[in-house]
Amino acid sequence: MPCLQRSEAFDQWGHPKTVDDLTRLFLRHCIPKIATTPFSSSPLYDESSTILTHLERLTRKGWWTVGSQPTVDGVTSADEVFGWGPRGGYVSRKRSFEFFADKEDVEKIEKKVSQEGKGLVDLFCG
Repeated sequence: MPCLQRSEAFDQWGHPKTVDDLTRLFLRHCIPKIATTPFSSSPLYDESSTILTHLERLTRKGWWTVGSQPTVDGVTSADEVFGWGPRGGYVSRKRSFEFFADKEDVEKIEKKVSQEGKGLVDLFCG
């Protein structure tokens, strides 16, 4: 999907001025009341419905998601929701969330992953 024109962006996003305004904007994308965010040029895919409660919870914390995917284990490539790739294949992948968070929250997340992740959780920060 091409970039939005300025007027289209303002129609969808309004003029957010505060962190709470941005949080509401990202929540409207989860619901979905709007198709895009400043960091995503398309609506959520159908597969996102399986992790929507997680997306909403992250967003309410002010952690605005810009990419995510649910866990899929051995679903055929022809599956209407999760399938992709050539015929006869299978899809397997880990759940992931990509989001913005402030420095203090990142430090808390790093500590929790270190103490409780048990090698099952990976964290990449930049």
